[in-house]
This record gives sequence, C-alpha cells and structure tokens, in this order.
Amino acid sequence: MEKIILSVRYVELSEVFYKFFIHELGHAKFMEVYKKVKTSNKIQTLLYDAKRDRIKLGTNDYLITLHSSTSFVFSKAEIILLDVSVI
Repeated sequence: MEKIILSVRYVELSEVFYKFFIHELGHAKFMEVYKKVKTSNKIQTLLYDAKRDRIKLGTNDYLITLHSSTSFVFSKAEIILLDVSVI
C-alpha cells in the first residue's frame, strides 16, 4: 500500500482529495476555505519571506502559520489538509 501512495504525483493526490472534500463538505465550503487561504495575510507573508530569503518551507512552517491564524484554529483535519494543499 505504501508504494502505491508514494508513487502518486502531488497533482493527482490533490485532485483526489479536492473531490473527496467537495463530496463530504460541499463546493461552497471548498471555495470558502480556498479563498480564505489565498487571501490570508499571514500565509502571503510566509510565502513572500521564504521567496525573499530563498528558504524552502517545510510542513511545520505551513502548519504553524495556519494554526497561528484565528481563521484556522478550530478547523477540522480535512480543512487543515485542504489549507496546506492550496498553499
């Protein structure tokens, strides 16, 4: 099972998750989360600083930024995963 998961490209995995998310929580919720991530000042600052300083971001960088934003503090696991994949 692990070999199959590891051989899946990020784009394919993202598409499967997006479809799952929309099926479980609806397209409106998907768009709400997507817009929230794309317009988040904290996330935009993180990305800008990483690009400026030529730093590769890790999983913890994204998660810490999301958890430090009041918009995402009480989010379910599916929403956090969508947040990170949208970034």
